[in-house]
Amino acid sequence: MKAAFAARNRDAVVRQHSTSGGVFTALCRMTIDMGGVVYGARYESDMSVRHGRAETMDDCAAFVGSKYVQSDMSGCVLSVADDLRSGRTVLFSGTPCQVAALRSFLGMKGETGSLIAVEVMCFGVGSPGLWADHMRWLESCEGISVIDFRFREKSNGWHQSCAVALTPAGEVVGHAVSAFTEMFTHRYILRPCCHVCPWARPERGADLTIGDYWGVEKVHPELDDDLGVSLVLVHTQTGEFAISAISDTVELTPLGPSDFYAPNLVRPTPPAPDRRAFWTTYRSGGYRAVARRFTSYGFVRRYARRIRRALRRLQGG
Repeated sequence: MKAAFAARNRDAVVRQHSTSGGVFTALCRMTIDMGGVVYGARYESDMSVRHGRAETMDDCAAFVGSKYVQSDMSGCVLSVADDLRSGRTVLFSGTPCQVAALRSFLGMKGETGSLIAVEVMCFGVGSPGLWADHMRWLESCEGISVIDFRFREKSNGWHQSCAVALTPAGEVVGHAVSAFTEMFTHRYILRPCCHVCPWARPERGADLTIGDYWGVEKVHPELDDDLGVSLVLVHTQTGEFAISAISDTVELTPLGPSDFYAPNLVRPTPPAPDRRAFWTTYRSGGYRAVARRFTSYGFVRRYARRIRRALRRLQGG
């Protein structure tokens, strides 16, 4: 690692709509202004998550925000190779394993070019099948037609971000909406390979690593205005160039090795202790069964039923 920074986009509106400090948006702007192209994960019309290509900032907007689902990269690496071959600068963002896969493919093809590889600090990726179940469940059981989804909406602040489903009628929050997020954060639905990830180590394969700077309030409390702060790790000369190029739009505070701790930079995420019980329940009862048993959605409904029963007993007495 060449350097580490706490980073905040100087535009508060950009930070408000970003998962953390708005660094990725600044990198997109730099790349587009250079005549380059950007690749990132976005939602398709059916709410599946797929890597796409953007040549404008309007198109880059779809890449902004965390998506806790493994993205489909079909055709993406070939497109990146074509862009590099034509002399375009390419900003590629993805998980560490996706960056490693892209670099391996480009190496075999002898394509180097002007690639800026940005990896997210990866906790793991959620099952695309469970994500599809979540979308179907919200529509069939909750009557919600989802057209966009934000895993980390910051209307209540960065530290109190929550899951929000966007529908034609407006925003929807609640335990049903956040059920998938809970399954993810409790480590039930990470892909099995994530628990033995060979890229969860100090040696990185990307030019830059970006993520939330959790703990900033202890190290640099003056930076924590609850709009989000990014942790940026620079690994290569290309990464140094990129950070220098966005320094006018992003406030950068140098960090020492003891100023931050990100577990997934040194080890994979361990599986949930009751992961087997989760998947046994899912196979026998489907998505609704695990939502009821393993998330707050089920707890709230069980609690509400107990309250109703208690009230009925009191009324009957």
